[in-house]
Amino acid sequence: MRSCVFLVRDCGGHGAELVWQPRSVVAARDLAVDGCGHHVMRFQYQGTQKTLCGLQGVVWLTALALVIATWSEEARSDPGPSQIQVSDWIDQLNDDDYRVREAATSALLEAGFSIRPELLKIAESPNPEVRARGRRLLIQIEQGEFDRRLEAFAADVKGENGLTFPGWDTFRQLVGTKASARALFVQMQHHERELMAAAFNNQVVDLDALFTERVVRLINWQRTRPVFKNRTATRSPPLGSCAAALFITIARSEELSEGSVARAGNLVKLAPLSTALASGGYEIQIRRLFVEWILLPRGNVSGLVEYKLVMMVTHDLREALPFAWEVAQGKPDPARWHAKYRAQAMLAISKLADRQQVLKLEPLLSEQRICFQSGAKNYGGKQVPPTTVQLRDVALAALVHGTGQKLAEYDFQHPIADSPWLFKIGSLGFESQRHRSIALEKWAAWRRAD
Repeated sequence: MRSCVFLVRDCGGHGAELVWQPRSVVAARDLAVDGCGHHVMRFQYQGTQKTLCGLQGVVWLTALALVIATWSEEARSDPGPSQIQVSDWIDQLNDDDYRVREAATSALLEAGFSIRPELLKIAESPNPEVRARGRRLLIQIEQGEFDRRLEAFAADVKGENGLTFPGWDTFRQLVGTKASARALFVQMQHHERELMAAAFNNQVVDLDALFTERVVRLINWQRTRPVFKNRTATRSPPLGSCAAALFITIARSEELSEGSVARAGNLVKLAPLSTALASGGYEIQIRRLFVEWILLPRGNVSGLVEYKLVMMVTHDLREALPFAWEVAQGKPDPARWHAKYRAQAMLAISKLADRQQVLKLEPLLSEQRICFQSGAKNYGGKQVPPTTVQLRDVALAALVHGTGQKLAEYDFQHPIADSPWLFKIGSLGFESQRHRSIALEKWAAWRRAD
């Protein structure tokens, strides 16, 4: 049955107009006048307009009587199940007959989200059968309502209907409001509904414990999923799950432990995120998530520092250069950063930054900390003598390259090109302290002439 509403306009003794429209009230049209100059009343029923002529001084009750007289059974409003019906179905959940219990369960499920308060009560019933069915029904109708709302949210591409979900305001400020951003957020909600709600609904929950448990499951996904012929499809967790975890890491990092933030960084190495950074339609959104993750001051364990720098130079993430500067300069504490990572950060700056920014590496020409040391080696067919590379050697190489000069002009004897880095760090040493001093003097002379 369809619900209908109507609107009647009293025309002050000259007639009235009635508009009858299923589901929504519409504005009444002006009073019509027929060819004889008579005022008329019009009413519309199921798309068919009928006119009654010569009505004078029509009052509201008369118009209403006309409506009721022509109202068909099919158009009557269906009020849904009554409270008595719902109570009867709930009682039948404990019936001795299995078929009766099943029928009652189906009826309650069809009643939908409107009976959620009643289901919340029976979900705590002392009767095991009733309690189990109540909880299953709650899960089903809440999932159904969630899916309905999520579908409406996905369709509201322009955001005209004001629909929202936990975390959407933060997400759109971070990555934008394009259709692709909304589509990615829909995937995140679809796969991680509970986690997103826990992170952004101010629920009383141990977010760190819940987050850690979920991240561990995602990291171990390929070991717990069955392996079929299509190995690629079964080895990686959903993009929506990985993006949701990365987003929560960024937006809620202060509420997570240092270990949780670091552990979540391992998700970045998995195929869904690293692949989406280059293709798949979400490159802009994933790029912004990556940049914000790289800039996080927490969770920078040794392995992730190098990976962050690798991702920067591999995907040209220039927006994350502040992180490279922090590492290269050893801020806030030089002991915090391994010398190797500081050297890599210098090369990342030389590769991604403009000339004026690269010149800011000059203060590092005094850094004598050793970042690489080895005996004689063979790099790509080139024999390299025993080498000791200091941070100032890498800084000089980064400066020379970043200003468009050649390393060979500065007595770098065996520079080896490397990808994604510009050069292998171990190939940037000098044969002796004398050669290093000569190179530094050449740089000083070049700067004076520049």
